[in-house]
Amino acid sequence: MDFLGYNPLKDAIDLRLKGDYVTTHRVDSISAFLAEKTFVSDIVYDRPLVNLLNENIEKARLLLLGCCLFFLVLSIILIHNSIRLSIYAKRIIIKTMQLVGARKRFIRGPFIRTYLVLGIVSALIACVGVWALVLNLQTYLPGIDMLMDQQTLLMSFSGVFLLSMFISSISARLATQRYLNLKTQSLY
Repeated sequence: MDFLGYNPLKDAIDLRLKGDYVTTHRVDSISAFLAEKTFVSDIVYDRPLVNLLNENIEKARLLLLGCCLFFLVLSIILIHNSIRLSIYAKRIIIKTMQLVGARKRFIRGPFIRTYLVLGIVSALIACVGVWALVLNLQTYLPGIDMLMDQQTLLMSFSGVFLLSMFISSISARLATQRYLNLKTQSLY
């Protein structure tokens, strides 16, 4: 300092941004804000890397969304077909109840309630399985607890419960209605 009159080695400060702020627009606005300060002489960041990171995250998000939609459709088809087969086995009982004068609503009620309870039980089993998986993953991947906060898990579990109740009750109603509207001759 005495010989040159100034310090040629400037201080360097590394900023580590949270995931929400790592977009090209936000990093540009943060760097523009910091560049206005008199004590900042230079700002360096890898803009192509930020762009590439955002593009890869978007691709992964679309791939994950596609997989989720595929498995959702697959599960709806499997649940609906399982309920249809189960009600098909009871089609003669349904027609017998209808022939003795039972109303359609009276016949449909027990089927809907039964499959609604089965949907709730299966959702409970699925939620317990996911919870156990998350707890076991925390021992092997210590950083995963940041991704799985309680609010996200609670929303996921409530979505699973509501969706399973909705799918099972609608499928039971549709399958039962099919055999209620069937003529006796085409029952066999």
